[in-house]
Amino acid sequence: MDNKQMQIRKAILDKSWIICVVAVIGALISAILMPDKGPIPAFVIMFFFAIVHGNARYGWKNMLIFFAIYFVLSMCLETCSTITGFPFGAYSYTAVENSGNVSFGVGIFYFDLGYLSWTIASILLDGADWRLDKKINLFAMPIVASTVMTVVDLATDFTSSTVQHIWNWGEGGGFYGVPYTNFLGWSFVTWLCAQVFAFVLRRQQENILPTHNKRNFLWPVLAYGSMGLNLIIVYFVPGETGTVMDERGVAWQISDMREAALLIAFYTVVFIAVFALFKMGRGDLKEKPDQEIANQ
Repeated sequence: MDNKQMQIRKAILDKSWIICVVAVIGALISAILMPDKGPIPAFVIMFFFAIVHGNARYGWKNMLIFFAIYFVLSMCLETCSTITGFPFGAYSYTAVENSGNVSFGVGIFYFDLGYLSWTIASILLDGADWRLDKKINLFAMPIVASTVMTVVDLATDFTSSTVQHIWNWGEGGGFYGVPYTNFLGWSFVTWLCAQVFAFVLRRQQENILPTHNKRNFLWPVLAYGSMGLNLIIVYFVPGETGTVMDERGVAWQISDMREAALLIAFYTVVFIAVFALFKMGRGDLKEKPDQEIANQ
């Protein structure tokens, strides 16, 4: 990466906050105006943020690979699960506009959230994404990124399925109608995506933009945290009440589920975002040594 390319990518990265702010505002507004939709509208905007921010950070070739990994693997494994029950469990989408069993929007969702989770994992591990030559980072990054991503599903899946019926679990489950296999599946699929990308990025360390401005890492953290705030706001917005039945015929109180979503979001998604901010505030996000930057 020559100096001109570096300066262009720095300039793009410095301006990426504009898209992120729009997405965060969209997530919070949707919580008030469309509490039953969650932060879905914001994910449309977040797609463009991930493209712009990721391209500036890793280069367009690496981001194209990142998108391909998350989109293809998630679509294949989600489709596999709707047919065979592996790896998430037996479920089906109630309204699919595309041919097949899974909407293309699912793959986009994995990419959006996958990029935010990957970036936050890098912050939590002190810039491990450009130190993937160390084996501990090569395997720690995917595990942390997978967990950061899975807890979002932990906070949202049961309302999306049991209350909104965006998808249905054929045999229900103990977690408000969702089986534990769903979350094991999420951990596996998100880890697999991140691990494959880690192996790719390990050979492209010289193409990673140096951490020249830590504020540029603030925006992915705020975007991620806004998803948790969305669920917290939804709890205080008047919405659907009463009971809902899962596929086993078990009745669940909607108010209890909204409260559970609030607690889970606060102690997982929001806490992770705050912890990442603490790490940045402490100066733990390491930069590339000047000599390494000069050599690029």
